[in-house]
Amino acid sequence: MTALENGELGDAAVYAAAMVGEQVLTKLYARLKKSLYNQDIMHVFLVDKCASF
Repeated sequence: MTALENGELGDAAVYAAAMVGEQVLTKLYARLKKSLYNQDIMHVFLVDKCASF
């Protein structure tokens, strides 16, 4: 906001794009982490079920 208030539109645009990019990467990381966690849980479940036969 400071860059925008000071009339530095180029800097404000760069900072805004960086903030949006950070949010996108954070969401993608969270989804990847959740996906990997769910795969690990499924793997443990399947290994346990197969070992009991």
